[in-house]
Amino acid sequence: MKRVEHAIAMTVFGLSFPGVAFAQGTPPETERGPGEPVAPIADRRDDDAHGKEATPERWRVTLDAVLGFGATPVVTQRVTGPLLRQESRALGSSRFATQSLNLALSYEVVRDLKVYAMLPLGTGGLHADDSRGGSIVGNISLGAQIGRHIRKDVELVGALEVALPTANGDALPTADELATSGHIDQSAYDRFSVQKAISASRGREDTASYAPKHLGLVPKVGAVWTGIDRLELEGFATYSSLHATGTSSSYEGSFVIGARGSYRLHKHVDGTLRLWTNIPTAGGDSAIAAAEPQLRGHFGSVMPIFGVILPIAGELTDPYAVGVRLAVAGTF
Repeated sequence: MKRVEHAIAMTVFGLSFPGVAFAQGTPPETERGPGEPVAPIADRRDDDAHGKEATPERWRVTLDAVLGFGATPVVTQRVTGPLLRQESRALGSSRFATQSLNLALSYEVVRDLKVYAMLPLGTGGLHADDSRGGSIVGNISLGAQIGRHIRKDVELVGALEVALPTANGDALPTADELATSGHIDQSAYDRFSVQKAISASRGREDTASYAPKHLGLVPKVGAVWTGIDRLELEGFATYSSLHATGTSSSYEGSFVIGARGSYRLHKHVDGTLRLWTNIPTAGGDSAIAAAEPQLRGHFGSVMPIFGVILPIAGELTDPYAVGVRLAVAGTF
């Protein structure tokens, strides 16, 4: 049970890295899943009392799906005359409906040390004057996480993640750049807009996964406290350092600082509230804050999660972007 408890605690930080309890509503690279909490103290006492030791479960698989709705910037190109070369191009805003899925796999190399990989996938529709969109592959992430209990009820977690520049799409031009451009690659701009829409629907908690033509270096730290029966509290912080790998991109950076509280409502269900803010240090975005109420199930080594991602301050509130999370994490 101690191993299960430790793994769940690593989920504190959320879904940003498989196994790590950091961002995204899922767990970190310990043995937790998306936003998965540490095993309740009541459960730990039961196992300790019977002298049981859980069978090692070194692998963790996480499937984190989010359905997103809102609006995002787009570039639109249209033919305006009888000849194909007679075109107009304009910047605007488009409603979106997205579906994203983060597939994560982690492995405990030795006690307290895990390595993990995450593959972000998505598709989305952009609905302005016409309907278009596309499917995307985000930046594949590789990382390592280490956790250590400094007290029986306090665990510290640290991780370092590298987001490889596998996402494609071209950053939207400025109005002046668009006015002097010729024919544009509409699909490349649409892929970029879909990536930004998916990031917005996830509350910009993990911008490194959906940053086309960027290499991301993402350190993460966090702490989990389980000193009161049925209650678990977590705090976490990450910094996304996104280095441009294309000529149409530039450096982007942002801090994500957040907290989570989970209360065991029933043997198999806990109620959770996650709060975080994204504070950019470079790039075109501005600061936002978001909340995510969740219900989490506990069924042996499987944890299903249902949550709603709700921006509460900043540019994601006007126009409003919302995400509905359906996730499941399991160990074996």
